[in-house]
This record gives sequence, C-alpha cells and structure tokens, in this order.
Amino acid sequence: TGLGSLGAEQTTGLKSRQYTISLLATDTLSINEKWHLNAGARYNYTNVDNDDTLRGASSPQTLTAKGSYNRINPTIGLTHTPTDKVSIFGSYSESSRAPTGIELGCSNPAYPCLLPSAMADDPPLKQVVAKTYDFGARGSLTDQVKWNASIYHAMNHQDLQFIRADGSTSRGYYSNVGRTQRQGLDLGLSGQYDRFRWNASYSYIRATFDSDFSLVNSANSSAPDDNPNKNIYNVTKGDKMPSIPAHQFKARAQYDVTPKWSVGTNLVYFSDQYVMGNENNEHQANTSTCLISGSLRDNKR
Repeated sequence: TGLGSLGAEQTTGLKSRQYTISLLATDTLSINEKWHLNAGARYNYTNVDNDDTLRGASSPQTLTAKGSYNRINPTIGLTHTPTDKVSIFGSYSESSRAPTGIELGCSNPAYPCLLPSAMADDPPLKQVVAKTYDFGARGSLTDQVKWNASIYHAMNHQDLQFIRADGSTSRGYYSNVGRTQRQGLDLGLSGQYDRFRWNASYSYIRATFDSDFSLVNSANSSAPDDNPNKNIYNVTKGDKMPSIPAHQFKARAQYDVTPKWSVGTNLVYFSDQYVMGNENNEHQANTSTCLISGSLRDNKR
C-alpha cells in the first residue's frame, strides 16, 4: 500500500519437477607401464514436468508442459608417464544438460517474462551439448613442489542465453542461440615445507560467441543508425562473452600453528570483463541508462 510497494496480485503459479537418470560405464586399459588408455560413456535421461497451478493447461500462456531429453556422452583419454615425476595426458569428452524448469517456463518471445517473479508459456528448448579437448601435463619439481599445466578447447552447442524483449530492460526469454566457445590454459604450482603450505594458479580463458544472432536491449548504444528499431544490436562470431574475465590469478598461503589451528591468506585477481547487455562489446559508456543485474554505464567492469 505504500509508495513503491507491489500489489498482492499473483501473476505466476508454477510447480516444476525435474529428475535425471544416468548410467555410467568406464574402464582403463594399461597398454604397458607407461601408457594408459581410459574410455567411457554416460547415458543421461532427464524429464522436466511443469504444472501451471494458476492458469491451467488450456490458457494460451500456460506454463504446463513436459519435456524429455536423453543423450549418450562419450569420453576417451590417453596418459603417458615417461618418469615417476611426470605425467602427460590428453582427452576428449562430451557432456550435456537439459533446460531447467525456469528456462522452459520463460522461452516464448511473444510472452516475455520478468524473472524470477513471472514466466511465460514454454515452447521446447534444445539441450546444451559441450564437446571438450584437453591436453596437459603434471609432475613434481622436488618432493615438496608440484606443478601442472594444461590447454583446452570447449564448444557449447545450442547454448542458452537470456534475451531481453523489445522495449523492456527487465523482461525477456531464454533461447538457443547456437554455439559458444571457451579455450585457454591453466597453470599451477603448489608446495609444502614443514607446517607451511602454499599454492598459486593462473588461468587464461577466451570465451566467445561462435554464432551470429541479434539481441534486444534499449540500454545498449550500439544499434546501427539505419536500423528502424534502435533497441536491436547484432552479436557476431568472435565477440567476447560477458561476465567471463580473460585472466584469473589465485594464490594461497597457510601455516599450521598447531594440529588444530592454522592461519592463512588468499589473493584473487580477475581482469576486466564485459557486463551483461554488452554481448557485442560495442556499447559506449555514459550514453544510455542502466540495466538491472549489471550497469552499462561502464563498458567493462
């Protein structure tokens, strides 16, 4: 009843159930003392059952729907141990996830939703499939100091993105937008001397969109001048994904004062990252209004 408070009207009533059944098989074949082959497969079956308790099943905006998703995800890896202190590995794996009930409940462009308080009817979404290559090595410099290094390439197929609806900075819907790519390297070093333990790691990740698509966002300033709808901007292959910093550094030191007490400190560094709403990396700061869940007053954060 006061200024700025919301009324008591209920706009969404959803009961959602989701369960997954998985069957996993894996085995390691030691070709000899230095070469080891690992292979496996995982079968996932996921069922999502949305029940609209407010509108029922007959409404054109009903949330009631059922979806079933199944997939076999293979994995294979090869490890070589030339010495007792060095191990070299390479692997290929696939994984998948089904859309959640809230993603299915907010996937119709005709009825955008205001998450998390409201959702719209739900056309089917495709499950996300990730295919990953990973190569690296690990070992020991001394009995107390260990190291690891790896490079990887992961491609997400039919990735899901929340797309804002035309004319709104808060309403939108989930949609499969094609492929997204993540590739990079991980470096790590750790050691222990008596009661003192430490570790440090560095990660570089290049996370980009691998498909072209369009988004609607009235706060993004980069819509073309010849576009009659100023809210639409284009995301192209190679644009960096928001909220994923390219560089990450982490360090930790810990000293065991007694067997039951220890003191330590952590250092975490993240480089700049684009905010949500600047998926095309072209928004100019201080030229538009702010968005919820991340301001576009700054090009990066």
